[in-house]
Amino acid sequence: MTQATILVVGGESIIVQDFESGLESMGYDVPVVAASGEEALRQAGEVRPDLALIDINLRGEMDGIETAARLRELFGVPPVYLAAHGDQETFDRARITEPFGYIVRPFDARDLYITIEMALYRRRTESRFKQSERWLAALLHATADAVIAVSTAGLVLFMSPAAEELTGWRREAALGEDITAILEIVNEETRERAANPVTEVLRKGEALVPPGGFQLASRDGQEIPVDCRAVPIRDDRGALTAALVILRETLQSEAPRLDNQGRKQAERVLVARQAGAAPSR
Repeated sequence: MTQATILVVGGESIIVQDFESGLESMGYDVPVVAASGEEALRQAGEVRPDLALIDINLRGEMDGIETAARLRELFGVPPVYLAAHGDQETFDRARITEPFGYIVRPFDARDLYITIEMALYRRRTESRFKQSERWLAALLHATADAVIAVSTAGLVLFMSPAAEELTGWRREAALGEDITAILEIVNEETRERAANPVTEVLRKGEALVPPGGFQLASRDGQEIPVDCRAVPIRDDRGALTAALVILRETLQSEAPRLDNQGRKQAERVLVARQAGAAPSR
């Protein structure tokens, strides 16, 4: 396993040399010890640490909490705080920066080692999770199918580029909107509005594949024949957390999409050509 790199940001309350050598004896790489928040930011850009051990009572223009917040914002480096005392006010301020650990002196080497290892494990776990999110987002953006994710409250959480094109809604405008405003499906024969598949999935908690013969009424007034599938998304405990709807246009054409009357005529032309006869008008 690659040796973890730790940035130590220490003030007067930390005996820097002993602390640095102690970390190195535990097997960590400590390339530099920063004496101030400003120096910590400069060094973090060069060494790209996995973790920062920060004296919460750091003196200077930036205290330990502000330094930790900036390290997270600029470099994604999570902090573990070292404190000489554990007063509630300081703890409440530190909690906002979402630290991976909080050690109050006096502490021994074993306490420090366990805290660091737990923090590094959490960082690796979050890194894998974020990588999976990026892969999923890239996959959904690349797919030719229109994909829309919806919260249990029926609000749009995600919309793929293909879904933008199909529905006529820009993602920025659709996010947070009710899915019934975005996804309107009508029966091709009766012209009546069909039950929204996502609403049905959220209500029943089961996957739904509506029968054929439906059209999507896009935002710009077009009616587009689609195949549709809606599925529930559940967490590890089986609780419903969201729903996903996948749409695919059933009539693909290089020509611009037609209105309903034009589409019917195009279909008659296609059928007539296949039969070898002239189309009726």
